[in-house]
Amino acid sequence: KPNLKKSIKKIIRINFIIIEPLVVLWTTWGLSIKKELLFLPASGFFLVFAGLFLGFLFSFLLKRMNRIRKATFIIISSSANHGFTMGGFLCYLLLGEKGLGLAFVFLLYFTFYAFAMIMPYANLISNNHKLSLKTFLSALFQFQNLPLFAAITGSMLSLLNLPRPDIYFPLEPLVFITIFIYFFSTGLTFIFSNILKTIPENLITGLLKFFLLPIITYCLLYFIPISPFIKKIIFIHSTVPTGVYSVLIASLFDLDLPLASSVFIVNTLAYLIFILPILFILFPIIPF
Repeated sequence: KPNLKKSIKKIIRINFIIIEPLVVLWTTWGLSIKKELLFLPASGFFLVFAGLFLGFLFSFLLKRMNRIRKATFIIISSSANHGFTMGGFLCYLLLGEKGLGLAFVFLLYFTFYAFAMIMPYANLISNNHKLSLKTFLSALFQFQNLPLFAAITGSMLSLLNLPRPDIYFPLEPLVFITIFIYFFSTGLTFIFSNILKTIPENLITGLLKFFLLPIITYCLLYFIPISPFIKKIIFIHSTVPTGVYSVLIASLFDLDLPLASSVFIVNTLAYLIFILPILFILFPIIPF
């Protein structure tokens, strides 16, 4: 319904323009990253770019995909639930408090990737623009991309060693509100009958997320001389389902929202029912 779509867009934009920039600025300003840990966000970039590449390749197997649907599928393939609602929480369950801390370091890639690359790409597709420096910059400098500039500002303040104000900041309430907006918006867009219309996309996404990416990641990690603990953090994140951001972006830029919401719900449920129990059983005996 048109009124519902407008309401969802307003909710998402409020989050991107007001709430999320505050959270990103505060948390990035307080970071102190050691050089040896930079491999974690670098691996985050690798995982989403690998998903992007695999999604682009497999999109040719899906027939009757127009430009909008193909772009939505590629964004779904690249998006991953690396945040506290899945990847970070699993690191905490399997590796304890240290695992959770390193999971947040891993997530440093996210704001730059989502707001500097995926959202401008979605904007270009939505407006049927060809990629050029002018159209990219136009898509980049949008109010909904404020979290990106908040991350840049916070990082610069940290690099300049400017102390963060010693004041109360309502981080937990704001994070809760942000997560609520994510899932509330997704719930409003989900229609059960769409699952039957997206079976091929769901099957391919499951193949990419739960089979190809973990195998590729493990094989690469096996030959990289880094701490086994860091390898475990990266491997856990390589197994997670697609992220809710694919739904938010599809809603915000008028992409294929039924496809995005259906794949997100099915992918998440499949992970919780089938993949997560296997991960808990095999994880302690996987040689890193």
